[in-house]
Amino acid sequence: MEITNILYALATIIVGVVFVQLISKYVNRLKDSKSFKHVISKSGYNTAILWYISYFIKLGLYIVISLVAISFLGFAQQTLSLVAIIMTLSIIGVLVYSLRDLIPSAFAGAYLMRGKLIKKGDVIKIKEFKGKVQEISLLTTTIKDDKGGIIIIPNKIITEKIMRKK
Repeated sequence: MEITNILYALATIIVGVVFVQLISKYVNRLKDSKSFKHVISKSGYNTAILWYISYFIKLGLYIVISLVAISFLGFAQQTLSLVAIIMTLSIIGVLVYSLRDLIPSAFAGAYLMRGKLIKKGDVIKIKEFKGKVQEISLLTTTIKDDKGGIIIIPNKIITEKIMRKK
């Protein structure tokens, strides 16, 4: 292994990390802007899903940087393929595990947003919570109880539990 290859690998890692950090700062600034928040709130998406998307894009960029750096070190193609497969399976595993509650709520939210089960203005009771539906988004439904309190319920719970609608 030549010293120049090691230097190329280190340079790739350093430049790559700086690049990912700059992209991450730009995305965070974009997510925090008023216009972006307005667009997201109008579309019915929850900002939590944006965090997951930006996190996995960042993770993917780090993996690409790692693979490029490893290739400079002269490892065989089979080794690189094996590392890529292991990293991909790891990412998929982490993604599925972290989204295990988010995915059912998103599907339930899409179903609820069609407006056939409940809609804005309906009075519903789920478990011990009762109130008027204020908003239905992709992941949650917001209801306002008789005392003016705001209750946010994951859509998964609404579609799984017995609900009373008035």
